[in-house]
This record gives sequence, structure tokens and C-alpha cells, in this order.
Amino acid sequence: VRNIDDNCPLVSGDATQIHQVALNLMTNGFHAMTNMGGTLTISLGALEFPGEGLLEETGLMPGQYLCYSVADTGVGISRDNIDKIFDPYFTTKPQGKGTGLGLAVIKGIVENHGGAIHVESRPGFGSLFRVFFPTINEDRKTVPSPGPARNQKGDEHILLVDDQKSVINVERQVLEVLGYKVTGRLSGKDALDTFSAMPDRFDLVVTDMSMPGMTGDELAGKIMQIRPEVPVILLTGYSESIGREKALKMGIRDLLMKPVRLREFSGVIRRELDGNGKN
Repeated sequence: VRNIDDNCPLVSGDATQIHQVALNLMTNGFHAMTNMGGTLTISLGALEFPGEGLLEETGLMPGQYLCYSVADTGVGISRDNIDKIFDPYFTTKPQGKGTGLGLAVIKGIVENHGGAIHVESRPGFGSLFRVFFPTINEDRKTVPSPGPARNQKGDEHILLVDDQKSVINVERQVLEVLGYKVTGRLSGKDALDTFSAMPDRFDLVVTDMSMPGMTGDELAGKIMQIRPEVPVILLTGYSESIGREKALKMGIRDLLMKPVRLREFSGVIRRELDGNGKN
């Protein structure tokens, strides 16, 4: 079902990224109804904030927004999961069937356009996703203030290391949405070879801790021997693998536990690139 207002106001943004948001939300709605059938409703129209009680929940500033919504009549989302669905890596799909990529990237795109995304769902009754983009003012030159700072962006070059290709794909797309250039490597050895060949090419290194052959802390130590000033961020899903205090004593700039929230991830990266972290 389509409910499209043909006289919608304009928004300012990246057409490819906004298309990715629209397509991904429709695909997720379709998947939610795969085994039971149902109705997918797509709506597009202008909305004035405050208006529907979402001002506080979304963190948006008062003003006019374009609202794109996708509603399905599928399986819905449980209360336990609804607060996690925008986290990188989170997925309810079986092993090998999903990476948790879609909604994390969507949230990053929307917030980087000064907007917000809101979800309502009941198990067995479907889900409603609403995306809000600030509209261009009547003079067609400016857009409303996006309000408080969201995900922090940049254009530096990051070396990304993890032995799981699906994780590399998640993190790469999240970082590319934020504007960074990303080189991914699937082992500590390959990452070290790449860094050694062009040590001045990279502004920051993000590496997983638990990898066969060469662990993340070992890789960090070797990289810092080549360029002591390069910031290295270590990601781990196992708190017993290495403690934060030990990591910082080694010269690693920060240790983040998986799953890491997008806002925290972007904030730590930006802090280290700006030279506001340890060392």
C-alpha cells in the first residue's frame, strides 16, 4: 500500500544514502512477513514538530520534517530486542543469514542528515518504522538545526582488522557512512604487512582482539613499533581476553567491548583522531 504525498517539501541529502534507507526498511518489512504474508504500507509526507509526541523520544528540534514510514503486519519485535536493533552486530537471524548491518547503517545515515528514526512494534502485530529528515526552508538555502551532536564524522583513513568477513563488512559500511576511508584486512599478519608497506597512509587502526595467528594486542604492539603516534583502538567480545588497564599501559588508545554502540564507536574514533585521547 502506498500513501505518498506528491507535494512533499524538499530535503537536502545524499540521494544514494537516502535510497539505501528506503530500500533497506522495505526489505526488512518484507522479511518480517515471509512466512505469513501480510501488508507492507509505505508512506511519505510532511510533519511539523512538535506534533505527535515524538519530540522528546527522537531528540529532534521543533520544525518541519519529511516523514518516510514503513509499516508491516509481520512477526513484530520483542521488548527485549527493540532497544538493541540499531546496534551494530545485533541480529535475530540464524547464523550466516544476517550481520545486523542494515539498521545500524540506516541510523547512521539518518542522524548524519540531521534526522531521526523511531520504531513501534508489538510481537505478532507487525512494526512501524518512521524516518524524519529536516526539510529545506522556503528560501531553499538552509535547513533547520539538527539539534544535539549525533554520530561524529570524518574523512581520515582507517585500517580495520577482523578475522570475520561479515564483521569487516558491518564496520566498513558504518565507518564509510560517517565519511571515513576504510581498508579492511582479515588477519593480523595481512594488516601488519599492509601497514608496514605504507605506514603513513593510515590515520588510525581498529582491530579485533581474538584472531588466529596474531592477536589484536600483538598487532597493536608491532604497529606502534613502526609508528608510535598512530592511535590503535581494540575491540573485544571477551572481557577476560585483555583488561582495559593493561591495554592502556601498552599504548592502545581505547578498548571497546562488543557489541559497541554506533555513537560510542564514532565518538571514540573522532576523539583519538583529534588527539584528545590518551598519549
